[in-house]
Amino acid sequence: MFAKKKSINFDNVDTFIGINTDVNGSIKSGGSVRIDGKVTGDVKAAGDMVVGEKADIKGNVNCRNITVSGIINGNIDSTGILIIHSKAKIYGDVKIKSLVTDEGSVFQGKCIMLDQTETSSKKDTSTKKETASV
Repeated sequence: MFAKKKSINFDNVDTFIGINTDVNGSIKSGGSVRIDGKVTGDVKAAGDMVVGEKADIKGNVNCRNITVSGIINGNIDSTGILIIHSKAKIYGDVKIKSLVTDEGSVFQGKCIMLDQTETSSKKDTSTKKETASV
């Protein structure tokens, strides 16, 4: 009757921003990212992203799948799933394929749900750009 809750594998995190770290400027990663500190600037990851409970991001986020427990003041663009935990606060628009949210979370913004063709074409485009820039 109820669908099994999707999980995201974050075992292969390439970039970690610790709780006592403040970053001013954009971050671009070819892999997965975990942020527990403060970031002022856009964050783009080719892989998945975890935003910890103490994290505070002031900028746009672009990644494959994202799990949020902290604060994001900016837009989220994801080709996969957005999981919003109960202590999370998101102030901005989101463009995602799938959304899971816990009771108690805050989301203030517009949500655009992508269909399969939109996520497939986006993956093809980003792969071509990444290959061209290498």
